[in-house]
Amino acid sequence: MPNDANKRYDAVFAGGGVRAIAYVGALEVLEAWGYTFRRCIGTSAGAMIAALVTAGYKASELRSILMRFDFASLRDSAPEDIVPAFGPLLSLLKDHGIYKGARLQEWLGGLLEARGVRTFADLRDETGEYRLRAVTADIARGRLVVLPDDLHYYGHNPDAFSPALAVRMSAALPFFFEPVALKPRKAPFAEAVFVDGGVALNFPFDLCRSAGLPVLGFRVAGPDTERPRNVRGPIAYASALMETLLGARDRMTAESPQVITITVPNRKATDFDLSAGQKKRLMACGRTAVVDWLAARAKD
Repeated sequence: MPNDANKRYDAVFAGGGVRAIAYVGALEVLEAWGYTFRRCIGTSAGAMIAALVTAGYKASELRSILMRFDFASLRDSAPEDIVPAFGPLLSLLKDHGIYKGARLQEWLGGLLEARGVRTFADLRDETGEYRLRAVTADIARGRLVVLPDDLHYYGHNPDAFSPALAVRMSAALPFFFEPVALKPRKAPFAEAVFVDGGVALNFPFDLCRSAGLPVLGFRVAGPDTERPRNVRGPIAYASALMETLLGARDRMTAESPQVITITVPNRKATDFDLSAGQKKRLMACGRTAVVDWLAARAKD
């Protein structure tokens, strides 16, 4: 294994839905080898992992948290969902998402608060820089947004903004979760509408290259990512479209030696009905990928 004198990194976590559980296994191995992370940036589920890491959670704690958590609870219903058969359709028409997404923010907010993190002010490092950044997209303006950096554009104070809300904005998967509306406090005053950052940049590796420390990126990919997809029918078409949006740009940076690609079983990002065994297998994929990465570095 490598004798890496500098094991302090900035980390980038790509989106991937429930497949991001694999990052925990990767972090377990890296922590055992003495690697630490100062600043983290992530998209969607990657932003969730980044938030917990910057709040001080160790990989063993993340394992325990995610093993206990019922991901199915993230499918929180809106009032109109009580209407048999037509509830999800009504949610899509009314709120542009089948599920509210409030449960994600509530759960993550509780975990962050347990570590004394309520606003981004609690996540400044010794230089005054924010340790956490989350990527989202404002579809009302067609722009990539990095939180908390870009909050000034909307007239909001980053120090007073909730990291849990930022992650919720980053993880608002179109049509699945409701988008997050934010009223700007300066011109242009038109309401901002935020959706999953993967629509704009699922793997924000380039955004971290000038931060000072070396960068280590984490992304997940299926074993047959390149296999042609079925695009017949509206659901299959929408699914293929989202997979392309989320994954095409990722593969452009995947060959970097500073990127750890974790091959996971073919699983949808929204496959929330995971068994304990399935969660463990995802974490095992992360451990295997890092062991292979360390071994490759040892040969260099």
